Amino acid sequence: MLGWALLVRAFHLHGIPAVLKNALDHVYAEFNRKPATFVGYGNAGGARAIEQLRLMLVELQVAPLRGAVHLSREQFIGILLDGKAFADFAPLGQAGEAMLRELIWWAEALRAGPRPLCAYVAARNRGSVRILQKCGFRQIGGIQLGFDGVEEYLFQLDR
Repeated sequence: MLGWALLVRAFHLHGIPAVLKNALDHVYAEFNRKPATFVGYGNAGGARAIEQLRLMLVELQVAPLRGAVHLSREQFIGILLDGKAFADFAPLGQAGEAMLRELIWWAEALRAGPRPLCAYVAARNRGSVRILQKCGFRQIGGIQLGFDGVEEYLFQLDR
């Protein structure tokens, strides 16, 4: 599984349904290090429930994405009961395409695995340099910047 698209409906006090919270607690391992995006419906397009869900997913080591699709009650009923599609609502179609493109991009980036971390530190900040070295960073370059000729270092952490 590359990523998740979650359908969220605002429930009691603008939060997610208890059954969804329970399900998330039980599929913890399957969600780790995967992106998640959201389709919300209800008052305010489920925005408050999505906001709450994003906070929960961070604790499950999920990467919640910024993009989401928010359906009004009328749009949701049109799709559910009247046989309409996302494409019948131009803004929803555009938002849905952008959301899925972002989900695919993040899924591929996270699947590719970790990349080296980099840090940029002024040479005069000896404390930061020592901390980076103790954490396993190695210096990969140094340049002089600005009018005062302050030397700055680039460090990299290889995993």
